[in-house]
Amino acid sequence: MKQVLLFPELDQPELNYEQLFLAIVCRRQDDKLYSKLAELSPKVMPWVDGIYLVDLGFCSNYWKTLAAQSRRECIDLWKELLQKSLPDNSYYGALSPHPWRSLLLAYTLEEVGMKGLFHIDGMQGKNIFPHVSWELWWRTAEELGENSIKQKLMTSAQRQKFRQNLRKMQIAMKRLACQKPIHIQHMQPPQMKRRYGDIICDLWAWSYHNKQSQMIDSLETTDRFPWQDYTPEEKPRIKRNLDFPLLEWSVIEELLRDDLNCICLSPSFNEGQHIMSLEWRLVLHDLSEVTIPVFFRNPHHLHDETPHQRTALLQIQYQFEEYQRSCQDRYQEVEQVPPPIVSWVLEIKHCLARTPSLNHLFDEHQPETQDLFRLENQVAAPLTSYQLVDHWVPEDSYKMNHQPGETGLQVTDSSLACKRPLFTYRKPQPFKQGRQGGMWKFTERTMDKWWLSQSQNVRRDYYQYVREDEKYWVFRDIKGHWYIHGIFA
Repeated sequence: MKQVLLFPELDQPELNYEQLFLAIVCRRQDDKLYSKLAELSPKVMPWVDGIYLVDLGFCSNYWKTLAAQSRRECIDLWKELLQKSLPDNSYYGALSPHPWRSLLLAYTLEEVGMKGLFHIDGMQGKNIFPHVSWELWWRTAEELGENSIKQKLMTSAQRQKFRQNLRKMQIAMKRLACQKPIHIQHMQPPQMKRRYGDIICDLWAWSYHNKQSQMIDSLETTDRFPWQDYTPEEKPRIKRNLDFPLLEWSVIEELLRDDLNCICLSPSFNEGQHIMSLEWRLVLHDLSEVTIPVFFRNPHHLHDETPHQRTALLQIQYQFEEYQRSCQDRYQEVEQVPPPIVSWVLEIKHCLARTPSLNHLFDEHQPETQDLFRLENQVAAPLTSYQLVDHWVPEDSYKMNHQPGETGLQVTDSSLACKRPLFTYRKPQPFKQGRQGGMWKFTERTMDKWWLSQSQNVRRDYYQYVREDEKYWVFRDIKGHWYIHGIFA
């Protein structure tokens, strides 16, 4: 019987898009499964046959912008993409901030026969994840050991010890008649480490992080997880040997423009690919090598900017200038000149695939969305915006959004924040004349966060002060001193 969510809106959790991993279980034979998942993110890892991991956080800014423009949630866009790529709902998908928990949830979804895409913090995910069985937990641990061996993150001796500890754990759980891992979730990772070693300690902390608050600093890190991106046999790249050593950007820029246009003509780089990152590997005159990574905030289409390649060259220039500043600091100490460049390799590292059948998802809001993507890719720093927040302390009545178009908290017209000026001083300015002349209107009385500081100014009375054509936001503190805190537009 097909399961239907009675209240699907309740299964929409607050997602941390900066660190989010998708585990997909698809047992149906599909040779193009990797290329389909590459439409979600360029960072895809084959785990075992039929199971893939996808790092969605790598291009989170892109998905958040698309979702904001279409007034939808990112998870809804991903569901639609997966439905197009994997028809008949033939997959089990799990989202979580850590790949290990994504795998556990995806396998459990397969066990209970619940197809589709679910987040571990959603209503359905919270109900399913406690049903992770020991057999599933140990099998996933074995798969982690196999992937660690393949990537040479674990020696044969370490793997043998790991297997012994797993067997020791299995015997202990059988003696305790412990049916599921959730039954002993209160066990602290250090206790697991003493009994079963470092690796099982990590797996346990990753599994039940909400119960191990003291481990939170190292919990969500994937440094020790055996992640390995799938890499095509041939990446688009071009090598250039210079006729003479160079350090001047104006000359380097013209050569890089030619290289980028040549990459667009490469058979290994088709028009459907949008780059997320590239790598510029330099060989210097002293034969030392320097690698300069270049990242794009949104997928960038090189073919659209042939032949000028302005966006890619701007991002490379920002990174090159940063490299030059670090060189100057380092070589000035020894009174030497940084060595010039004699050759380089320019290589595309990560690409987001785009198939014609899915273009309708991305073209609805063109050209404004594409213009925003292009602008974000061209600027040196991320675009930011501010929004009002209901808070009694004026300094905390707004917050910064790093994501343009993000609505955040809804503030009504009657909210306190809307009655305050848009411009406020970082530090209130003394107002020596006090309450003299002009028109005055009392607006509010507020208090400082007295429990966080030693300040004696715990109370402030705010007024609107109108003088000629100017309107100021002034306050009187508990000592009777007057200050200008802002200016009304």
